[in-house]
Amino acid sequence: MSKNMLENIRAVIFDLDGTLVDSMWMWESIDIEFLTARGLEMPENLKYEIEGISFAQTADYFIKRFNLKDTPQELMKIWNGMAYEKYCKEVPLKPGAKQFLDLLKEKRNPCRHRNKQFL
Repeated sequence: MSKNMLENIRAVIFDLDGTLVDSMWMWESIDIEFLTARGLEMPENLKYEIEGISFAQTADYFIKRFNLKDTPQELMKIWNGMAYEKYCKEVPLKPGAKQFLDLLKEKRNPCRHRNKQFL
């Protein structure tokens, strides 16, 4: 990548999942771990049932579908904690991501990531 590409760029905003890190598998893994820890089985169609709905809607869905006593906020806090652990320990960077971030740092470009799960 040419350093000149960033010459007139003042900031960079990018999506984290699937762009900088290979984490698309992570949310299904969290669902499986969460349900297993509570003695529940992962339904085959769960991925499709929650696809396209918000994080809060997913929490509401889990509460209704699995008859959970947690609040949506409690579930989201648990899932965020699980995701944090995976991001720190299991989720690899995509090829070239570190070099790109290092280049941004060298050019002193502020960068921000966006992840809808944490909004």
